[in-house]
Amino acid sequence: MDNIMIHPILIEPLRNINFSDRYKKLCGNKKYDPDLVRFDSYLIPLHFKERGYELKYNKREKFYRINSKINEFDITFNLLIRDGYIQFVWDVLKEKERFDLGYGMWESIVRNMDLINSDKFEGNKKPLFINNDELKNVLMEGFNIHEDFLKQLALIK
Repeated sequence: MDNIMIHPILIEPLRNINFSDRYKKLCGNKKYDPDLVRFDSYLIPLHFKERGYELKYNKREKFYRINSKINEFDITFNLLIRDGYIQFVWDVLKEKERFDLGYGMWESIVRNMDLINSDKFEGNKKPLFINNDELKNVLMEGFNIHEDFLKQLALIK
């Protein structure tokens, strides 16, 4: 397990929310075709506003961010939304100490969890979408996973 890049304190919360299976299901086995992608980017923050969250947009790096504070943890949830795919990224700090989380990219976290569980990540590595409805579904399920992770972090003493 020397290659595992997930802080030991974060493994149990990830297991408790069934993170790997949920992310793999979110990614599915759809074929990527950027020519089919049609979506309205102005809808992205609206999806989160419906849930009571404000997304901050980093114009230079072109990603959205949500910051949360749970107990002593500072959690940053980044969303990189490109033509047809989304990359979710977490950064977890506790008193300025960064907790290893497989570089924070969800596909990397799954790869590391699979090393722990002796599984293999098949299918797409990032969730794909081609229209506004699919985009909303991916965003909402990604956010459900994020909220479940925050609830698990709240249980850590």
